[in-house]
Amino acid sequence: MGKSMHATSQSSHPIIPARSISSLLRPALPELVIIAIAALLRFWRLGYHSIWFDEAVSLRWAIAEGIDYMWPTTFRLVEEKHPPVYYTLLKIWHYLLAPFGLGMNDAALRALGSLLGVLTVVGVLLLATRISGRTTGLLAALLTALSPVLVWYSQELRMFQPATTFVVWAAYFLVRAWQAESLRPRLLWWLGL
Repeated sequence: MGKSMHATSQSSHPIIPARSISSLLRPALPELVIIAIAALLRFWRLGYHSIWFDEAVSLRWAIAEGIDYMWPTTFRLVEEKHPPVYYTLLKIWHYLLAPFGLGMNDAALRALGSLLGVLTVVGVLLLATRISGRTTGLLAALLTALSPVLVWYSQELRMFQPATTFVVWAAYFLVRAWQAESLRPRLLWWLGL
């Protein structure tokens, strides 16, 4: 009786053994390595360069207080062909960083672009894998992770990296909607698009 109670308490323990975690991660190891490389390249020396003029313009909009400044600036951005969604995201990002004293830290502010750069690599991986298989997906994700232009734009306080991220994920949702066999999943993927 004592053995069965002991065995029952061990089997109901919520911790997953290390062996099963490694067996779950092993098949996805190439994907995880590519994502780690992408993150390392995008976050490495993020605050090395000081904010330059175009980044300062983005930052000025993000830290502006009050509706009197925000709406006219947003409409001016649209007139000048700048997507206002990024500037709104930057404003939210700045708001989230402020309680930690990081609202004006160059690296912390640029981390939004770096996070979106890593999400771009994940999106390319999923998109290329969906279209052409795992090997193509891994190669496409690796090339995206190592692309000097994409790494550079991931480290800037500008809208170029977020625009790339949104385009990649829109393409992924489009492919998923196109390939969905029934109406409900197709509608859900279209909503994601």
